[in-house]
Amino acid sequence: MIILAAGILVSASSSVGATMSTRAAMSGDAVGTETFTPVQIQRYVEALIGIRTIQRGADVRLRSLPQSERQKITETAEEQARAMVRRTGLTIATFNALS
Repeated sequence: MIILAAGILVSASSSVGATMSTRAAMSGDAVGTETFTPVQIQRYVEALIGIRTIQRGADVRLRSLPQSERQKITETAEEQARAMVRRTGLTIATFNALS
């Protein structure tokens, strides 16, 4: 599944957008700064809510299945999460940068 990075810091900026300091928690990358628009941030929130719903549903199904059948549920949930991001109009790269 898409793993969200920790440590999002949001500070107000001009009406053009917001400055967010992002960190790739899983890779140990240094903190970088990018500018994201309010629309991108809203789309990120929409995608995140949808992904959380997908994850919860997959978790419930995974608990009730034997180990041998779990891979298909995981793959399906991962594809659904990617599709959720695309439906919001964000790319996976932008979503991950916002994470």
